[in-house]
Amino acid sequence: MKSARGIAIFVLILALAAGLRLYHLGLESFWLDEVSTYDLVHMTIDDMIASNWNHTPLYFMIAHMWAGTFGSSEFALRFPSFLFSMLALGTAFFATRRLTDRSTALLTTLILAVAVFQIHYAQDARPYSLLALMVALTLLAFVRFMEKPTVLNSAFLVLANVGALYTHFYGIFVIFAQNAYFLTMYFGGARLIERAGRSNDDPNGTAADRPAAGLVHWFLLQAMIVALFFPWIGQLVHDVQTHESKRPDYPPPALRKLIGPFITYSGTHVQFVLYGLLAAVPVLTRFDRRVFLLLLWLFVPIIVPFVGAHLFMPQAFITRYTIGSSLAFYILVAWGIRLLPSPRIRAAAVAVVLLLAAADLRTYYTTENRAPWREATATIGERYEPGDLMILHSSVARTPFLHYWPGDPPRLALFPPTGTFYFTDLLDSLGTAVVTETRVWYVESYSRDPKGEIRDVLANNRDVVFEKRWDTVNTAMGKTVSIDARLYERKQDATGMTSATGTTGMADTTGSESALPR
Repeated sequence: MKSARGIAIFVLILALAAGLRLYHLGLESFWLDEVSTYDLVHMTIDDMIASNWNHTPLYFMIAHMWAGTFGSSEFALRFPSFLFSMLALGTAFFATRRLTDRSTALLTTLILAVAVFQIHYAQDARPYSLLALMVALTLLAFVRFMEKPTVLNSAFLVLANVGALYTHFYGIFVIFAQNAYFLTMYFGGARLIERAGRSNDDPNGTAADRPAAGLVHWFLLQAMIVALFFPWIGQLVHDVQTHESKRPDYPPPALRKLIGPFITYSGTHVQFVLYGLLAAVPVLTRFDRRVFLLLLWLFVPIIVPFVGAHLFMPQAFITRYTIGSSLAFYILVAWGIRLLPSPRIRAAAVAVVLLLAAADLRTYYTTENRAPWREATATIGERYEPGDLMILHSSVARTPFLHYWPGDPPRLALFPPTGTFYFTDLLDSLGTAVVTETRVWYVESYSRDPKGEIRDVLANNRDVVFEKRWDTVNTAMGKTVSIDARLYERKQDATGMTSATGTTGMADTTGSESALPR
């Protein structure tokens, strides 16, 4: 930045971003995956890596060291994500400025600063803000490398890509995008792109057709990346091969899910329409190699895992994993604003973007975004009596439930048993297991029981004496997660006695966990 005005604007944008990310940082309960982070950071490094092989370790190692110094409250454990998000904004500015111009870089940073999608994961004790930072670094490194493939820039590119891979397996798709661009340019794609749309910076198409780096140089760098990531390649293959045993009921994403990331990046459907129109401006008016790179950066990490979800592993396609692609999307939007024909139109576009973002932020800060396990378990714990049977559906709710449970653990049973969401053929065993129970709690979250069949079994000869539901609307993830708690108590006969007493058919599990019979 050459002007004091540009520096002042940049600092103000960063201050705005910091305020939005720190606000309510520790207010809400940990959600399911954040509790997993909490558990992992309290292990030794060796145990953490051994028990968390399905995630690459960089974020969790940083979180482990951070928690050892600053604690693991909601605020403390989420604070590294805040720092990563702020660093990602700064890196995005420099990457965008190198790729386009200073004004577009400032607009990109502003859009990133107010995007609810980015803010949510800046307040999440998971690897996604670190992944956003690493992908921004890879973009900056790749642009520098394509300009000048020096030893320093080559090392920067390798380290940035390895950092992305060790943050999340989705880093591999960013490498796919880089290879797609490099090989396209190397094998003559530059001339086709120049013919498709003459760029203002190269109106005669005189730029070099091939990258400055040779093919051998490029593949040597790819080999170095593979070698440095080699310890986790086997685990990635193993996860793909064994996914059916872990989540047998997980369906491949529907075709309409392809548009989901773009709506999520935007915030709302209205913002999606506006952002989509703005992002189309550079594509339609000045299609060049820079736009081509951004399109690859945007679409490859979305389309490739979507196809992979249908061919190999249904749970491979999850919107939050694509956070790295959102940077390219925001750059295209900002570039579209920058290319609008007059200062007044550009100012109006920025004003509309900020107004819509303000409305989205208001919803975000006034709505529960994470399931309130802290509140729910406190409410249930006040009414829980020793000897009550606590049934959780599904088993994924177990971790946050026990994390916030006050006092000694309850008599806990999971239904259906751990490892499956299927339960229809287990309903008879559920009825048998609870037939002599006087008081049965049923806590439902991430439910796979839309027809209420489990509740029907528990209601047999029992009254619902307590019921409460906590609803959350996660605007960043685009879905609703609820907690529903019910207490069933056996009906009394004419003498005022319960119609059955005694123990369940299962072992006494007071203060421990049990799986219901299969």
